[in-house]
Amino acid sequence: LQFWFCNFLFCGLLVPKEQIIWPFRVVCWMIPFTWGLESLIHTEFAGTDFSGAYLVDSSVNSRGFECDTDVNEIYCKGRTGKQVLKSLNTNYEIAQPENKYARNVLIILAIAVVAKACYFVLFYRRTTYSNGPKSSST
Repeated sequence: LQFWFCNFLFCGLLVPKEQIIWPFRVVCWMIPFTWGLESLIHTEFAGTDFSGAYLVDSSVNSRGFECDTDVNEIYCKGRTGKQVLKSLNTNYEIAQPENKYARNVLIILAIAVVAKACYFVLFYRRTTYSNGPKSSST
């Protein structure tokens, strides 16, 4: 439970990364959940068309869309997935309109390689420098 709470807290979804004090900000870069969730959110929204808004020229509206009259502005974030991601990015740093899928996968793989290397180093140290099993004296 604590692991999941730390993942959600430090991934940039609940608290923006720049508002986390620097010793804990390192955790933001170390947990794979940050990079996986960013790619997951982009994959979910990109390439999707949403109802409740229509495209307009950027000279009419700088956002590139306007909401239907029967849709509340709070719920209208855009017509295309990229517009929705850009609107969500104002409140949630992790919702990126740019596709960073390859970068995120490489970072997750690098985290896994470093974790596995640390595991093998600890395993080697514990098995090499041990005194062996203790004999019981009767």
